[in-house]
Amino acid sequence: MLSILVVTFLGAVLGALIGTVWYGPFTPMGRWHMAYLGFDKLTKEEQAKKIAEAKPQMPKQYALQFLLSALNSFFVAFVMKNMVANGQPKAGTFGYLAMIWICFVVPVVGSSLLWGNCPPELRLKRLASDSGHFLAATMATGVLAALLM
Repeated sequence: MLSILVVTFLGAVLGALIGTVWYGPFTPMGRWHMAYLGFDKLTKEEQAKKIAEAKPQMPKQYALQFLLSALNSFFVAFVMKNMVANGQPKAGTFGYLAMIWICFVVPVVGSSLLWGNCPPELRLKRLASDSGHFLAATMATGVLAALLM
């Protein structure tokens, strides 16, 4: 159980690091994200004002995102431990995680974008970006779990 908790925590940290790079200002995904938020239409002063307004909420939002990432990491660790305990190779876990991503994550993200407030011209980019981030973080946590468990 300790190994599952270690992977849960470290996987959540890893997910935060991947998200920071993934949605950074120098990546296409970061630019798409800023366009979705409308930042591409704001002046530098308006952007600075929006950022200043959002800053007080950021610790709370990062803490909640960390908890969500921890849930994902816990699932990855749990699956890895149980598959190996049942005689499956660790590598087999990655196929299972990919199927979870395709069958559950992509439809949930896609539905959210389809019915949410996402401009139609950004939907496909956001689908690729948001679900791609989830896949990258999940697979990276899988590698971490394979190494630590």
